[in-house]
Amino acid sequence: RFDRVKELKTLWKENGGIPSPLYQPLHDAFYKALKGDRVHKSQPPTSLEFPKILERLRLIKLGESPYDHKELSQLKKTIFKDRSRSEEKSQVLHLLPLLIERDFILKLANKRFPDFVKMEKDRKEKIKRSIIKDLIQRDSEDLKIYEENSAKFSSSDGSMNKLVEGKIRGQKKKIAVKTELLNWIESGNF
Repeated sequence: RFDRVKELKTLWKENGGIPSPLYQPLHDAFYKALKGDRVHKSQPPTSLEFPKILERLRLIKLGESPYDHKELSQLKKTIFKDRSRSEEKSQVLHLLPLLIERDFILKLANKRFPDFVKMEKDRKEKIKRSIIKDLIQRDSEDLKIYEENSAKFSSSDGSMNKLVEGKIRGQKKKIAVKTELLNWIESGNF
């Protein structure tokens, strides 16, 4: 069977380009022949309970629940697979990157200042504010470069334009998150 599979794969590659409408049915039939009835289809994600998730994130923000980076990173991936729309989901999508970025800033502060935990509150806030401003400055410089390059890039199918526009949107979101974290510091909610 192994030799036959190898032979089929070689023949498949030698076949060359196949028009798009014909490709997918042939591809599915080919892999069904190779693997049997185990055709992999993406499973729809299980429905998420956004009110409960939102409450958990609020408790993390207030320091009443422990922060778990792995849990929140996995949650972020799962949320983006979910196609539902709700006010709670919007709030989760707003709060989640703020908590992840806040954790990153605290890790930076602890790395740069080994005695950060023992420092007075005012000194900690000054350090956090300084780190955030440095990160905003760096992200703003990157944004400027992306915006300058967006004028230079153009492709016939627009794929490069979409890529650069995506980078610009991403940088703007990063800056907005860090700016909101500065507001958290000012209001005492960091």
